[in-house]
Amino acid sequence: MLGGGINQYETDVNVYLDTTRDLYKDLVTVGKDPETGELKLLSQVYRIEKIEQLATLYPEKGHMQNFFYVIVDPTQWGVVLLYNRWKSFW
Repeated sequence: MLGGGINQYETDVNVYLDTTRDLYKDLVTVGKDPETGELKLLSQVYRIEKIEQLATLYPEKGHMQNFFYVIVDPTQWGVVLLYNRWKSFW
């Protein structure tokens, strides 16, 4: 389910694939394993389900478009927070 309540459908799936690939490249770091030469994910990705002191992380609990990811890049000493809270427009 892409786009939500005001979605405009795209007839060319390559637009979605290109966007997904670009987003993935911006969010995570990969490197070659020195022993095997295979690509290996270097970033650590954590999915946050709840925060003890926070009453509501998502008002619409259990919706498939709710997410909160913390992505740690050990090579750049960086952290990316990726959060989406689904809300109905209707």
